[in-house]
Amino acid sequence: MRMTPRVALAVILALICTRTASAQPAGYVAGSVFADMREFGSTSAVPYYGDQFSLDATGIGGGIRVGTFLHPRWSLELSAEATSRTTTDLDDAVRILSIAPGRFDFRASARFVTVTTSVAFHAPPAGRVRLAYRAGFSFVRGTYKSDYPSYILPAAIFTQDATSVRFPPILPPPIFTASTVTQEHNTGALTLGFESAIDLTRRLAVVPEVRALVFSAPNNGPGVFLIRPGVSARWKF
Repeated sequence: MRMTPRVALAVILALICTRTASAQPAGYVAGSVFADMREFGSTSAVPYYGDQFSLDATGIGGGIRVGTFLHPRWSLELSAEATSRTTTDLDDAVRILSIAPGRFDFRASARFVTVTTSVAFHAPPAGRVRLAYRAGFSFVRGTYKSDYPSYILPAAIFTQDATSVRFPPILPPPIFTASTVTQEHNTGALTLGFESAIDLTRRLAVVPEVRALVFSAPNNGPGVFLIRPGVSARWKF
């Protein structure tokens, strides 16, 4: 049975389209860099110091991501990210003591490691640009270090001569020191994100993005907001 030219052309086009669809990238790996903007709500996450001290700061971070497209519009991603340690000077920390010591340089710092699972909805592409909206859940490990002052009161010194002990005794000045407390806190966080993938080639894309995480500080502390504007390079396979 002979095929007409139109039927043959339709079969060829169907085979080409099927092969092209099957060759579409189904997964990707990506490396990211971002700014880590940390907001600790209206109170302090620094132990022992009260509300006037804050760990608000901006650090940098980076990570690696692995994802797969479950559907042309939907993808699933697993990422692991680490950030730098940011340090805050606590200039007035000595005021918590009833006896004012000499000036000390007290500091507090924080850093975070996050592992995130998220789902993204990808809008239809507009040329080489494709927007996506992301939501997921993160496991956050926060490491907090803070200095706090302490003092030692030496024993009183009594002076005496050959016949009697003299009062009052001599009271040496207290010895002031600084101790460092480290807390490691594991918690969960809600993650939201927005990205704009720009295709450079069929497999390589650069992705400007912003992601946000929210969770609680240690010891039932205030809410912590991590806002992470950044960019990633994505390789599709």
